[in-house]
Amino acid sequence: MPIETPLLDLHRSAHAEIGEYFGTVLPSRFGDSAQEYSAARNTVVLVDANFRAYFSFSGPDAQRYLNALLTSNVRDLKPGQGAVGLLLTPQGHILAEIETFDQSGSLLVASHGLVRERTLSTFDKFIIMDDVTLEDVTPLTGSLDLLGPLAGGLMLELCRVNLAEMPDLAHREVMLDSVPCRVVHRNWAGHSSATLIVAREQLVPLWHELDARVRAFRGMPAGMEAIN
Repeated sequence: MPIETPLLDLHRSAHAEIGEYFGTVLPSRFGDSAQEYSAARNTVVLVDANFRAYFSFSGPDAQRYLNALLTSNVRDLKPGQGAVGLLLTPQGHILAEIETFDQSGSLLVASHGLVRERTLSTFDKFIIMDDVTLEDVTPLTGSLDLLGPLAGGLMLELCRVNLAEMPDLAHREVMLDSVPCRVVHRNWAGHSSATLIVAREQLVPLWHELDARVRAFRGMPAGMEAIN
């Protein structure tokens, strides 16, 4: 069964059209998908990105262990850095795309909710003699994306984070209107954009705050039709 975004009731109250994407029930559109597409190309859009699954690795062997499982260079990650790689079967078949973020003492790993159970079981399967603690933190974690050419300017105004000065997948902790979150810089369609990772109970207030800020930048919320 597909999972549901924690913001589903909020989107339905806004009369958004709903669909299934990446095994997750998400907004297809909030109004005119052509207008949402235009905003994504020219200004900034707010996107419900709760199609992601999140896992936490801690313990003295966590970095070495993940480095052995993934194609990315996790071994040399420093706090505030991130890397993207693949989780493979022993035969070299792709199981999942994995983003790894060094949080100074633990590693936060992001994948797609569609392969959450398979990814978790694979991560857990090879922990034998390693001093590693693995936790599925998906039920506690949510994420929103700010995408488009004005996303960088919006983030600079919101929390004085200059995305253009951050390497791809670099991240830092900030406060957004009293909501603590982790900002991840990603290049999207040639523009510096942001993923905001927050505690799940903070998703609704953060959505309302960002919705107002995005509209002030001549943007809007966008559904998956426009983003795809």
